[in-house]
Amino acid sequence: MKSNFIRTAVGGAVIALASAAQAGILVSVDPDGGALDPSISVGSLDWAVGNSIAVADQGENVAGGAYLGQKLWAYSHARLASFQDGSGNPIGGLNLNGPSATTNYEWTFVSKFREEITQVAGTGGLGTTKTSVVADAGNIFQIWYDPNPDGTNLTGKGFNNGILILEAKGGVGTGTFTAVGQGNLDGFVNNDYLNYATLTGEGSTSINAEVTYFNSSYFLDLVLGANIVVDFTSQQRLNYNNTDPSSCFWDMSAYFSGAGNGITNGCGVAGDFGTIGQLNGVTGPNVMFQTDASTGFNQRVPEPASLALVGLAIAGLAFVGRRRSKGA
Repeated sequence: MKSNFIRTAVGGAVIALASAAQAGILVSVDPDGGALDPSISVGSLDWAVGNSIAVADQGENVAGGAYLGQKLWAYSHARLASFQDGSGNPIGGLNLNGPSATTNYEWTFVSKFREEITQVAGTGGLGTTKTSVVADAGNIFQIWYDPNPDGTNLTGKGFNNGILILEAKGGVGTGTFTAVGQGNLDGFVNNDYLNYATLTGEGSTSINAEVTYFNSSYFLDLVLGANIVVDFTSQQRLNYNNTDPSSCFWDMSAYFSGAGNGITNGCGVAGDFGTIGQLNGVTGPNVMFQTDASTGFNQRVPEPASLALVGLAIAGLAFVGRRRSKGA
């Protein structure tokens, strides 16, 4: 949450308003931009299980070698699983992700956020690591509409094409991850990353970012300045048990290697261990995570105390105005 201070002179006094609160809102969405699906009232976007990677600055080793104050970039991507109503229930009857090749479409997101490590506990990568998502001009969250679904976690590609329909920048938040053991990196169906191991554990990240662009064919009543919440609260997990680790990641200008391994249409060559090394979370330099994200929409509203201060400020200005009028 950002602090929003308004200073009002009242009879020589200066009043600083408290930071604004946030209130969840329903957003009118046309899922396919005016094609077949009807407009719907959306409380949140429930993303399918996806991927994230932490990349330390200047080739430093964030895996197993993280230190207090270390800076890194976190990149993520996923496909939308469902639109949810104001009660958190999936909205059915849509062509999202099906049911036929001639009508289906996908929504995807890609993101990049600046983080700083605020706590490192344990040795060998085990223990709890905490991060602070810091405001940075490079922070960005994008939602894409694609009439030709092709986002694939195994390759890590197809999440940033089609039509850009929303962009949010800035962003602050917090994150935590606790590693407790080791296991195979890929525990989902077929193991596409033989000989890759990983730390195991769970964590979460929560980020707020400001909407700076939206396509009104898809977001029908959204207004710039609304606050979009990118919420990775459901799960940040290792090992991968609900989707494939991604061979590639998008850094907002080009693809780079995540798990690598020469996956078809992916990155790297077979057996190269990408940028996470043979033991993800230890050998690095980067660390990958399975993520399960949701996105809600919020608008800032003043706290009750702030409203009272606004009232006092307005009353004070009116009082000063009356005194000046009488003295005229």
